[in-house]
Amino acid sequence: MVGIYPEIKHPTYFSHEGQDRSGQPLNLNLGQLLLDVLVETGLTDPDRVVIQAFEIAPLVDLKLRQMPRAGVSFELVQLLSLPSDRSPYDVAYHQRVGADLQHLYGALAPHLQTSLSFADLVRPLMLTLLAEVYADGIGPNKDQLLPRTRPPGSFTWPPTEPATLTGEKTRLVEDAHRAGLIVHPYTLRSEPVFLAHRSDGRALTLVDEAVELLNLGVDGVFADQPDHAVAARKKVCEPTPPTH
Repeated sequence: MVGIYPEIKHPTYFSHEGQDRSGQPLNLNLGQLLLDVLVETGLTDPDRVVIQAFEIAPLVDLKLRQMPRAGVSFELVQLLSLPSDRSPYDVAYHQRVGADLQHLYGALAPHLQTSLSFADLVRPLMLTLLAEVYADGIGPNKDQLLPRTRPPGSFTWPPTEPATLTGEKTRLVEDAHRAGLIVHPYTLRSEPVFLAHRSDGRALTLVDEAVELLNLGVDGVFADQPDHAVAARKKVCEPTPPTH
């Protein structure tokens, strides 16, 4: 079965800040526009659509208001970002303008009275709250599951040198599963600069990296070369039987 996994990109900008060439507000609700297209095209099977965003309020709005009005129900995934000390853009924006946090975030509002970072979102209590209010899963950066270091001065995009795995493995997958959330890390790419070396200098391939993540218990991965991710899944789920 083939499905789609669209991301709502920069929704707060398009709904509250963006302007057209004449200076008029764009006033576009990307979540609602996405739902309208899905309903119009008949793509309403909940097993074939997952919606993701780095911002929180648009996902809460989808869950509590927009999807019930449209008569559809899709899984929602909260994307997580590095550096983890940043706040989701919508949270910072709505705090700055004094918006009604209770309306925008529901039961999450009391936890947004002070600055909320992506690091806060991965704490067990917050993961539980995300699951209770709106989220079906999280989409962490792969570095949040397999920490890595980069050479000094190489924090550029795209990176110019591969990173080195620290050998640590975080508890994020375990904590998310305990909260009832699926985990889909992003983004695996086969070009060497996007991959990592082990501490002994051995270079990983995309398949190696995907195997490491699948062995951590993730429920899926984002990969620019999906055939490599499928090969990793086969390696983990269908191991070669021993020869005698």
